[in-house]
Amino acid sequence: MYNDIDTDEYNLLAEMLKATYQEMKDMSKKAPNDLLKPFKVASLNRILKRSKDFFEDEPSSDFLDLLDDDNLPSNSDTVLIMSQYVAAFTEFHKRYGGYNGNINLKKIF
Repeated sequence: MYNDIDTDEYNLLAEMLKATYQEMKDMSKKAPNDLLKPFKVASLNRILKRSKDFFEDEPSSDFLDLLDDDNLPSNSDTVLIMSQYVAAFTEFHKRYGGYNGNINLKKIF
């Protein structure tokens, strides 16, 4: 797998997820039960969908869900879903991030 890693895609998605995850964690602390607006769900799902596609051949892919845009999730539900992606990025980095020093994958946290 390490020969096929698109490092630019990984690094872009890792940074996008990190920023939005931090924002959602902050929102969840202030108002955990507030529902997201459809715009936020669509925006987050763009990042989550590309991330899910990136991990399609990884064991973590079975645990990666998108946000439900029909039944809007709460802030805390969103953090839960996004934490699974954070774990997928973390595990992927552990597995492939330092392979022979040839791959420059950013750590998500």
